[in-house]
Amino acid sequence: MVEFHPCSFTHALDVLAAIDGLVAINSVLQVDINGSANAEQVGDRVISTPGGLPDFARGASAAKGGMSVIALRAATKGDAVSNIVTAFGRGVPRTVGAQDIDYVVTEYGVARLRNKSPAQRALELSAVAHPDFRAALRRGETFNRTKEHS
Repeated sequence: MVEFHPCSFTHALDVLAAIDGLVAINSVLQVDINGSANAEQVGDRVISTPGGLPDFARGASAAKGGMSVIALRAATKGDAVSNIVTAFGRGVPRTVGAQDIDYVVTEYGVARLRNKSPAQRALELSAVAHPDFRAALRRGETFNRTKEHS
């Protein structure tokens, strides 16, 4: 049997939060050092719309035993550009706030963000960033290096 429901029901916070053990796994383009995620654009280039990502992240994080997991590559452009950044570029939207993200996963490990202070989140995220960017993230530097300048 298949049921069809409108997004106003399937994406509703109260419906999602009522699902014990709900796990939402979403991918994003960038995560800032505070733990917020951008799944929509890089620079001025729009890549996607938020879709249900904010709804499911919020619902899973609020569900009893639930968790919101964000996955991303640590770096792009041949490891020359970090996807974990000190701040999003001007005009880049915050698709999901840190309060709705429990874990961030990269190929370098898992950052546990739930119930962490901003400083603790920054340390967790810098630990799963590409190794070439960890020190700069810990210093709070804004950067965009290329391999030619490393």
